[in-house]
Amino acid sequence: MRGRGLEPLVPYPGWVVPWRFRCTNCGIESETRVADVKRRGGGCRSCAIASRGASRRLNGNAVSEKMRARGLEPLEPYPGAAAPWRVRCEACGFEFAAKWSKVQGRGDGCRRCGIERRTNSMRLDPDEAARFVRSQGYEPLEPYKSSKAKWRLLHVECGREVTPKFENIKIGQGGCSECGRKRAAAARRKNPDSAAEWMRDRGLEPLEPYPGSKRPWKCRCLRCGSVATTTMEQ
Repeated sequence: MRGRGLEPLVPYPGWVVPWRFRCTNCGIESETRVADVKRRGGGCRSCAIASRGASRRLNGNAVSEKMRARGLEPLEPYPGAAAPWRVRCEACGFEFAAKWSKVQGRGDGCRRCGIERRTNSMRLDPDEAARFVRSQGYEPLEPYKSSKAKWRLLHVECGREVTPKFENIKIGQGGCSECGRKRAAAARRKNPDSAAEWMRDRGLEPLEPYPGSKRPWKCRCLRCGSVATTTMEQ
């Protein structure tokens, strides 16, 4: 026991019986079993805890430098690889709790900056967006923002100012609703059968040939059976 820095304070009580001793290093008195000391291969428990703490502090300094290399400034002592660690992003100033194990595994830093980078990588180039809408007959009246934001455009064909979303123009839905309605009406005039189907979808059965989108059309209500006249543009 003395070879492990433990000075016995009472006679030897037995291999597995608690034995009172004093640590010759830190002076703390406590009890332990010879069998436990033999199995652990150590000595004073308090000194062992202090030694592990010092080791963690040394490791913490190294980990703190690695965090700084990723642009994250630690705001508190290193708590361990799997514990939340309060840090501040040096680029955007965002404060959050990060786990060193995850930061090390992902190889990145600030989560907010990461989201911003991914968003920017998916954002369409404004010049490319402007070229595309011009090819569809629209002239931008303000800078491009995003595919889901309303965009002030001039429809060159009719001269109207419209505010469609870029994603709608991209998938072929068009940007000018007024011109879209006119084209749909023109298509129905050329194809009376599609006009009749359009009325049936709205619960009206035509009783006479299609007269045009603005003229009264005699129909029967498929729900109540009453007969009335209406126009497609009513």
